[in-house]
Amino acid sequence: MDRRKRRKLLWSLFFVAIGSLIWLNNWGLIEYSFKFSRDWPVILLRQT
Repeated sequence: MDRRKRRKLLWSLFFVAIGSLIWLNNWGLIEYSFKFSRDWPVILLRQT
C-alpha cells in the first residue's frame, strides 16, 4: 500500500471515529464535552 492510500485510509477512519462519537453522544450512550475555546490545542497535537 503506498503512502497516499494509507493516508486516505487513516483520514477516513478518523472521520468515521468522529462521526461515531457524535452519533453515540446524540443517542445518549456516551457523554463528552468539547469546548473549542478550551480544547483547540488538542486538535493541533493530534495532527503532528
